[in-house]
Amino acid sequence: MLRPLKARVNTAVHFVKAALSGQSRKNVLQEQWSIGIYRLTYDNGRYTLAEDEQASNPVLTSKSIGDRRTGFAADPFLIRENGMHYMFFEVFKKDRGSIGFAVSKNGRKWKFKQLVLEEPFHLSYPFVFKWNGKWFMLPEAFETKSIRVYEAVRFPDTWAFVKTISTGREYVDPTLLHIGGRLWLFVSDTTNGNLFLFHSDSLDGNWQEHPQSPIIKDDPGRARPGGGIMQMNNRLIRIAQDCSKTYGGAARAFEITELTTAAYSEKELPESPLLTASGKGWNKDGMHHVSLLPVGQNTWIAAVDGKRINAQAV
Repeated sequence: MLRPLKARVNTAVHFVKAALSGQSRKNVLQEQWSIGIYRLTYDNGRYTLAEDEQASNPVLTSKSIGDRRTGFAADPFLIRENGMHYMFFEVFKKDRGSIGFAVSKNGRKWKFKQLVLEEPFHLSYPFVFKWNGKWFMLPEAFETKSIRVYEAVRFPDTWAFVKTISTGREYVDPTLLHIGGRLWLFVSDTTNGNLFLFHSDSLDGNWQEHPQSPIIKDDPGRARPGGGIMQMNNRLIRIAQDCSKTYGGAARAFEITELTTAAYSEKELPESPLLTASGKGWNKDGMHHVSLLPVGQNTWIAAVDGKRINAQAV
């Protein structure tokens, strides 16, 4: 979920200028991300995403981690395994992110367990998926200029690097879709404006870039992924971050209308954006991520995140 590199540099420059001019550190702006639980419903051909009234949002914050060095929690991904709910998410400390997880029996009340993946470079957006009976993770690792695959040596708390899918770009937010006998990988870059598409017949196979890739170019309003692609009601719904005005300003929804090895097309849903800034509280200034689990017919539990910009010391 890391803020765009330009934004991080601007914040650092702002802090240096403030220090040189004698201004207080409290004048430096900092984004504080937290995680909440929503419900998605489908009725009369329309999707509605709203806060779960039985959840005490936000359910996970920097305080949930129990470490004063933690800056925020973001990018949640939901998994259900053996009757238990798991949530993998970014834990940001100091200058980089790591991956942690929390557990829940009912999907509404969550308990942080531990960090499960740390590297000497930034990690975020832990896209977790099962392939051939094994659990894998595709975290964002843009500093390595690659897309890295990790396997659960012991689910959910022990992970090991296994391979690289592609190299050469500062990839962010890799998102995998398995449909039609193929794996499709959507991934953006640090400009937030381009969306690349790769495909393969297996995780270990030969990954090829789509002939239309980047399938979205120079459009920060809809290029960067904002959670897993949802297969619902015989439709494929892609969530995208709207970074046109501010990073993580909203989460827009697009239906994929064509997906082949030769062509790609999508259209925005009329109810998009699904998530926007609330104007108050923990998600006052933006929201940018949705992860779903079905809980009934046409009803899903949703893990989302939101930001509040605070004037405080960094």
